[in-house]
Amino acid sequence: VSLVGRLIAGIEPTASGHQFRIDGPPEVRGEWDPARLAQVLDNLLSNAVKFSPEGGDIVVSLTTQPGEVTVAVTDQGVGLEASDLPKIFMPFMRVGTTESTEGHGLGLYIASNIVKLHGGRIWAESAGPGTGVTVSVVLPYTETPSAIEDPPVRFDAPS
Repeated sequence: VSLVGRLIAGIEPTASGHQFRIDGPPEVRGEWDPARLAQVLDNLLSNAVKFSPEGGDIVVSLTTQPGEVTVAVTDQGVGLEASDLPKIFMPFMRVGTTESTEGHGLGLYIASNIVKLHGGRIWAESAGPGTGVTVSVVLPYTETPSAIEDPPVRFDAPS
């Protein structure tokens, strides 16, 4: 959750007209590669800003259930046709863009590979053009303790 907050803080200055919100528990701890996870989430947030040129809410939702955590980034942007949704994870694929939209079509491809290497899955949903997009990532989740506990000390009486 703090990672998402830091990424939002980094992108907010360039995201005029966008309001960011994080929905979910105050803390989710797991065992993931933090640099690669940051790369995935930064890509999802950047795309949400890029493809919401009119601004609007960008919501990051975090939910946990036994064995997995789901992170979903939802924007109010240009949206996508149902037939284009699987294509956005292919290399060099750019759908719903114009020539002025920056990028090479590799971000979601790289993100999807990082997610797969973590044993997770990624997909996108949209109700169609003009309705925004939600990209969801599910990762295996084994909660890690918030503090390392010392092992119990055992004393045996001398015999």
